[in-house]
Amino acid sequence: MLSLLDQQSIKSLPKRRQLRRDPLIMLVEDDPLAQNLVKQIVTHKYRHVHIVDDGQQALIDYVEEAPDIVFLDINIPSLSGDKVLEQLLKIDPDAYVVMLTFAKDHETVSRLVDTGAQGYIAKPFAVAKIMKYIERSPLVKQKEMRRYASF
Repeated sequence: MLSLLDQQSIKSLPKRRQLRRDPLIMLVEDDPLAQNLVKQIVTHKYRHVHIVDDGQQALIDYVEEAPDIVFLDINIPSLSGDKVLEQLLKIDPDAYVVMLTFAKDHETVSRLVDTGAQGYIAKPFAVAKIMKYIERSPLVKQKEMRRYASF
């Protein structure tokens, strides 16, 4: 899959992300109800939410959009969330990815964090937890600091 992605776009990810003024949140989730819920939660503070409903499209859109944070469901069509996580981190070692899952067992959580996820949120989603991860993202923090510094 990586060989199919535009290498020039991959190389320009950090620059394109830095040039964008507002944070971009990417949600990779195939459940329309969950998509709507997360979008409602996030758009109270952040305007730009990009929603993708399958794993392969998530990789393509990540390279095209250069998001600041990704919320990634484990169980998505075409390519599992854990495989998408592995590929995203190969594309962009600075990717800030938070997994979404029903799994609450220690083994699953440990495996995801060991792979490179910043954490996980168990479904059903808690508003505070989603916002906490967004506010912790170093890429979102940079944009927030620039915005406040320009006042």
